[in-house]
Amino acid sequence: MTIGVLLAVMSGYRPRFLCVPHWYVAFSSVVAVPVPNGGERALMLASMLLIPMCLGDDRRWQWTRPRTPLPPVWRGAAFAARYALRLQLSVIYLGAVVSKLSDPLWRQGSAMFVIVNYPQAGFSASVRDLLEPVLRTYWVVAAVSWSVIGAQLVLVVLLWSGARARWWALALGSGFHVGIMFLMSLAVFGLAMIGVLAIVCVPPRRVGESVGIGNDQEVRTATVRG
Repeated sequence: MTIGVLLAVMSGYRPRFLCVPHWYVAFSSVVAVPVPNGGERALMLASMLLIPMCLGDDRRWQWTRPRTPLPPVWRGAAFAARYALRLQLSVIYLGAVVSKLSDPLWRQGSAMFVIVNYPQAGFSASVRDLLEPVLRTYWVVAAVSWSVIGAQLVLVVLLWSGARARWWALALGSGFHVGIMFLMSLAVFGLAMIGVLAIVCVPPRRVGESVGIGNDQEVRTATVRG
């Protein structure tokens, strides 16, 4: 059943009917996974906040261009849900920054050396062997450690900037999480965060157009999820 729901959601069929089952599947995964890595919770929150965006969407296929604006009763709900999702994403990144800055290893710049050699979620042996000469240099390790904090801070700023800046946020965040996926074998978390970034950063479409709109004022007047 779970696979069937997810395949139907991916196909884009009747988003107004599939948004609630999609959330239920995401919620069930959080409950069922013994040790969630954070990606499941992010997907659960994102799928929940997609419900107000989808219930007013009357398209048969989500991937087609919208022909009618959202009804007034759903327009404000969709706009508020999208802002709430942006806020939630900002809290995730800002919380990570605060957590790192409270750790002496991150402040002194040696945290990445510990992470690389961490038994459960560290880098693979082949990657460690490849990076070993670089990891012997303190300033290189410190620069990488502090750049992680800097990237997360920049993401928070870009998320609350203009539409063009949010495209940069999507590019920066995608690169950041792809690196985590391959270096630390956290594929679920990385894909989840990239997906949420795409929802937040890619602007909705205006009625009758296939290209994204450029500012939030237009979202208030005629928008559907897409």
